[in-house]
Amino acid sequence: MRQAVRDNYTAFTSRFEGAVPWMYLDVKGLVTTGIGNLIDSVGAAQALPWRHGQGGPLASQDEIAQAWSTVKGMQGSKMLGGGNKVFQNASDLRLDADGIRKLVNDKLNSNEAILLTRFPGFEAWPADAQLGLLSMAWAMGPYFKFPKFEAAVNQLVPDFKAAAALSHMNAAGNPGLVPRNTANEALFNAAADVLKNNLDLATIQWDGFEDLLSKGTAALSSGLKSGVAAAQAAGKVVQKQSKLFAGAAVLVGAAGAFAIYKGVKG
Repeated sequence: MRQAVRDNYTAFTSRFEGAVPWMYLDVKGLVTTGIGNLIDSVGAAQALPWRHGQGGPLASQDEIAQAWSTVKGMQGSKMLGGGNKVFQNASDLRLDADGIRKLVNDKLNSNEAILLTRFPGFEAWPADAQLGLLSMAWAMGPYFKFPKFEAAVNQLVPDFKAAAALSHMNAAGNPGLVPRNTANEALFNAAADVLKNNLDLATIQWDGFEDLLSKGTAALSSGLKSGVAAAQAAGKVVQKQSKLFAGAAVLVGAAGAFAIYKGVKG
């Protein structure tokens, strides 16, 4: 993985998932925390450094198990997702910024190890394409099956232009995927430009994130009102040749807010 991708990944994906320091149920009723990280077993929750409040003492294994069971049992909550205060108030257990960052990096490294076995040229890809693939794996898991996409990028010379159109995930029932789809498409198109114009492979060339944010939010709102098809009508973002973010890791604090898209994405 190129260093620019590692440096920017937490900030990138937190725009879609939010950064939630407590346990909550996602749109499928699975216990989740951090930046969309599943912890749908007691053991997965107990492996994390939960504290009583921000900066408080570490929780015991029994306390973590009890908090997990409480959240798991809240399947009837009207609004799933980290923004529902019933989850915030279910217990006082919290992950601090370091705990969330470690959780994200561990998952990122695990996903990369699996992707390397499926996409042999990954290490030589432009940074934009690496970020796009890791984004897809974050949302679907690293074993996702997109045969046409895989064929396009696993050629001797990857066809990232084709991959851009083939990267879209099914957003039915999960409109929060719409802006991520838009970003992924833009990243693969940027990677195609890198190869075509002999640009720096190690730098994230796409800087259309702020444009994405406004279009993605509008698309999500439209999708909620009119269905996912309307949301997918959001335009492509502008692609430019410069750094993706001025600042790297962006983690939302405890008081905060749970998701960029107001808790709709689980």
